[in-house]
Amino acid sequence: MRKQQWGLYIHIPFCRQKCFYCDFPSFAGRERYEADYTDALCRELAVQGVLCREKWGSPRTIYMGGGTPSLLPTGRLEKILQAIADVFGDAADREFTVECNPGTVDAAKLRALCAGGVNRLSFGVQTFDDTLLKKIGRIHTGAQAREAMALARAAGFQNVSMDLIYGLPGESLAELERDLEAMVALEPEHISIYGLQLEEGTAFAKMQEMGRLALPDEDTVERMYDTMTSFLPAH
Repeated sequence: MRKQQWGLYIHIPFCRQKCFYCDFPSFAGRERYEADYTDALCRELAVQGVLCREKWGSPRTIYMGGGTPSLLPTGRLEKILQAIADVFGDAADREFTVECNPGTVDAAKLRALCAGGVNRLSFGVQTFDDTLLKKIGRIHTGAQAREAMALARAAGFQNVSMDLIYGLPGESLAELERDLEAMVALEPEHISIYGLQLEEGTAFAKMQEMGRLALPDEDTVERMYDTMTSFLPAH
């Protein structure tokens, strides 16, 4: 029987601070649960992972998202990576991605991820502008985003993705252009760009209801979209 191609998603629900636009199942201030969650996740991998492997074979892709997976201490990340390796082994053609916040990585943690079979990082940069980062509830700075890329390369990663968000509160077209230039200068293998959306239940949605959220007007957002769709293919 031919094994079908499939992918594994692993969710790490912990964050240092909830971003104001985020409606994902993630929680700040729950560090006391990290050890128990890691243990439970490894037990689940040992049981359900084996069943999946027997039915479908080894996953073609693995993606660890959140939340902020890189918030976990290095030892807990290594424990999860070992649990994955115990069940699925090491496949040379497998893409294994871990989402990282630039404010929660260091050289040792990135080396541990690389040694544990992770071959792709996804950095949630969103913007390099420190003022805008504070406005959207991010914990890192633009300088930390640049440093994170340097650390990733030094750790051995040759496949790095970076995220940007446009249409942020108070953002101008010129600021987006600077973000695009800064990101391209870092030479990531992939760039994802999202237009800001106000999701129900988020801090931004509540601020909008109260008339306290100053977003770029529709014409500016359209110019931002046109700018990125012309700038990025040219690079």
